[in-house]
Amino acid sequence: NFGGNTGMWGSLGLLNSQPFVARQQAASSLAGTGSAPEGIDQNPIYYTMLTDLNWRQAPWPSVSAFVDDWVVQRYGVDSATAKDAWHLLARSVYGTDT
Repeated sequence: NFGGNTGMWGSLGLLNSQPFVARQQAASSLAGTGSAPEGIDQNPIYYTMLTDLNWRQAPWPSVSAFVDDWVVQRYGVDSATAKDAWHLLARSVYGTDT
């Protein structure tokens, strides 16, 4: 689990779009997504999106929509402060396309 460190990396935008782009390819046989994390608790927002994708027919309307839903799911309240903080992270460490 990377020494108990919480990871904060990965492009939520690419994760939200690319599996659906791949599914639409003419010869696609894509059936789902998967991962092999060393410790699933090390990057919670990213792995939540990754595992939730398999149940969706289309991407979230935006990363912001996913973040809003995820914050309420994670904290159990609709906190504007928590949403603001996670939107900042979504635009920075989770906003890169690499």
